[in-house]
Amino acid sequence: MPCKHWLTISLFLALAAHCPAVAAAEASAEFFGGQNVSAMVELLEDPGGRMGLAQALAPASQAAFRPIEGDRIEIGFSDSAWWGRLKIPPAAPGRAFDLLEFTKPALSHIDVYFPITQRPNAPPRWRKVAGGEFVPVDQRPIAFRCPIFAITPDTPPETRIYFRIKSLVSINTKLVCWRTADFLSATFYDNMAFGAIYGALLAMGLYNLILFLSLRDKVYLFYVAYDFSIICYLASVYGHIAFLPHAATIMGPSTYLILSAFGLIAGILFVRAFLSIRATSPAWDILTKLAVLIICLSLSPALWDDHNASNRVLNLVALIIGLLFLCLASDYLRRGYRPALYLVIAWGGFMLGVCLFSLGGVVIPRTPLTVYMLPLGAVLDAVLLSFALADRIRSLQSERADLAKSRSHFMELARRDGLTGLYNRRHAFEHLRRILAEHQEQARPLSLLMLDVDDFKAFNDTFGHPEGDKVLVGLAAAICQGVRARDTACRYGGEEFMVVLPDSSNADALKVAERIRDAFEQTRFNPGGFRPLSVTVSIGAASLAGAGDNLEALVGRADQALYAAKASGKNRTVSFDDLPQ
Repeated sequence: MPCKHWLTISLFLALAAHCPAVAAAEASAEFFGGQNVSAMVELLEDPGGRMGLAQALAPASQAAFRPIEGDRIEIGFSDSAWWGRLKIPPAAPGRAFDLLEFTKPALSHIDVYFPITQRPNAPPRWRKVAGGEFVPVDQRPIAFRCPIFAITPDTPPETRIYFRIKSLVSINTKLVCWRTADFLSATFYDNMAFGAIYGALLAMGLYNLILFLSLRDKVYLFYVAYDFSIICYLASVYGHIAFLPHAATIMGPSTYLILSAFGLIAGILFVRAFLSIRATSPAWDILTKLAVLIICLSLSPALWDDHNASNRVLNLVALIIGLLFLCLASDYLRRGYRPALYLVIAWGGFMLGVCLFSLGGVVIPRTPLTVYMLPLGAVLDAVLLSFALADRIRSLQSERADLAKSRSHFMELARRDGLTGLYNRRHAFEHLRRILAEHQEQARPLSLLMLDVDDFKAFNDTFGHPEGDKVLVGLAAAICQGVRARDTACRYGGEEFMVVLPDSSNADALKVAERIRDAFEQTRFNPGGFRPLSVTVSIGAASLAGAGDNLEALVGRADQALYAAKASGKNRTVSFDDLPQ
């Protein structure tokens, strides 16, 4: 992992560890001046959910209230309604608390009953205030992400208040009493923390949306869907979704379930595209498709209004799918796919957060760690997955560069003669046709040499083809030594060679030909242990005749000159211009 990525992650973890705002709503209430009064709560279960305040105040019900254990209400998932009673303590001698907060935002319905000051011997009077996730923000007693209620001056000091909770999600919450100034201070830091969390997630989503619009790679679109589903999911879990326009029409018993399912499916689609699962692993392809089907089936109890059952099943499915993804990414990392390392770390951290959040208050006690590991894990997950995409870009660019390099290499091999390393006939003709047109347009000189090894068939018949190949290699070396870097030499076929000489007159061509002929004649071969012997070459030269000339005519004239050199005794250079016309 690049050093700058580790630096970013370390900075994120440092900020998370030192930011008291993250736990302002619940875990650090005491730090900001709030007082946890949960231990003073007594509870009464209402299995049918039909009990009213009058029934809760009846002597039989009063005798059935039981104190809770610990410093928070830990009921978990329940189809029952629950009544609670609590005596609000004073904040300090002569000072009263102003606010009562239920620290879990997602509690569906909460009704709080405050006693009202009245004359002695008058019948009791109660002020009912409704709150909870499904109460629109503009109808809540105080607009905050968690249910919070004002303790008005007409509430007698140190008298009991009653509350009723009915929720589709697990009932796990603290009750915290606040003075207004302390609550505003805590809210400021709470808003800062969640602003940073949502800001980081939104930045990652928008950045990868821009990449998708630029690259048109669907993996970025799946990341954006996954990222924004996490934002919506966290907003639902932590109560911020209620502040969206028309949230009252959006929110409902199935909102949390739909957002959870959509996030899981978007995550599956992202992982499938990121790892190219369909093309690389049939087994994982089947498992991930099966996971999508299970997610959809887990929502089926909600069709019969059994949202608690859907919630339990979906939480379990989320844990299983998270572990599945962790195994999947580890498998691809084991295969050598380096970007999968980011998935392992990202899903490992996020799964820790999901596990602690899902099990908190159900299997393990709900602590600040279980409450706030989910958003922190989500941010770390989004950042690492974005790093994974960036690393994927680098990997793809590296692969493309390697492919381009290989393609260039193989194209070069396709243009070369395997024995001599010179260009082959096809490339020579393509090159000659191109530069011939350029030289004609610009009236520049161009010459061509045709070379043929003398008595090569007799040499092959006497000493064998392997020794004949050495002669061809020797002539290729002599040609390379005798030409300029801008000249093009090729093996024309068999023992014939061709040299293209741009910007060279006939006289220049003859000089190059003689250098080659002389160098080759000086080369000694020792075939089969025989005494050293030399082999000669005949060369024909021709030059561009003018604007009306063409490739075939030029090659034909060089061929005629070569045949004339052969006919006049071999081991010589003949120019077409010197032939009788």
